Amino acid sequence: MDFYQYPTFYAFHHRRGEANEPPAHVYRTWQSKLVASRLPGDDPFLMIAKHSFFEAESQWYQSDSPFYKIWPGVIPLLADVNVEIPCEYLGLPFKCFEVRFPKQENPLRLSETQVVRSFLLYEPLNDAATRRLILLLDTGEVTDRGAPKKFAVSRSCTPGRTLDSIIELSDAERDEVSRGPAMQPDLVAQCFRIAISVCFLATGADKLIEPEVLSDDLARYLEARRNNDVAKVDRLVQKARQRHRHGWNVGQGERFRPLLHREQHDHEGDEGHHAALTHQHQRRAHFRLLGNNKVTFVRQTTVRPDLPPPDRPPGYGLKPPT
Repeated sequence: MDFYQYPTFYAFHHRRGEANEPPAHVYRTWQSKLVASRLPGDDPFLMIAKHSFFEAESQWYQSDSPFYKIWPGVIPLLADVNVEIPCEYLGLPFKCFEVRFPKQENPLRLSETQVVRSFLLYEPLNDAATRRLILLLDTGEVTDRGAPKKFAVSRSCTPGRTLDSIIELSDAERDEVSRGPAMQPDLVAQCFRIAISVCFLATGADKLIEPEVLSDDLARYLEARRNNDVAKVDRLVQKARQRHRHGWNVGQGERFRPLLHREQHDHEGDEGHHAALTHQHQRRAHFRLLGNNKVTFVRQTTVRPDLPPPDRPPGYGLKPPT
């Protein structure tokens, strides 16, 4: 399956012969020029956004360009996952990493012809006591010059708040952060849920995530994994890293039942509700904080499989952007 790749500014200018130094040097030069060219009256939001793009992409290159490919079967699962976990327990596997979505069967749609293709998740360094997570979203838009046109959105990880509470914005917060057609709040929230899911899965032990290997080595990798040949598995993974394939697959080969919209399935007859169940239903996947302060992933499950399934049309079940 083909996946989109995040279009960095460095890659664009390098193809045009305008950036021939190493990425770290090029981004430092651009940041210096950005500061030097600032004029009174310039939009501070745009200045901060440009700086965030340069800093995030530079960090991504310095981390050997790590990426996570999200396969179609898990997009609706992770886009709707419950993360009632305090912000303090979230850790990024890298300072900045890329998430790639498939070119087929991608339900993260802005319109009939436009989807979220990829994004970078970045936690910037700052002198303040608060943490911020920044998503740099690629929707395939380009400028008049053909350069990638991307969008930045952020969330503050306030101590004491849960990740769910920072993802879902109030109406006032939505008005404040909305910038451009790609900043549809529901779609942004889905992307943040996917990004946070990747963070927990990448630092946990769930088999939903597996390292990327070269296509020619895939059969050997699967055989080695079935035989529990750890040395051979590591050797094939390292071979891919040497070819600059520093990536992982999330949900490859997995298949899940479609989920309802959040406002629907959150009120199904689950535990804590006294209405008698008449149909089976799907309990949302979620992350759970254990007593040892570790976070584990609890997969989607069927509640009362002995009951008939509900009469409901098939589909991904993601709420369309408004």
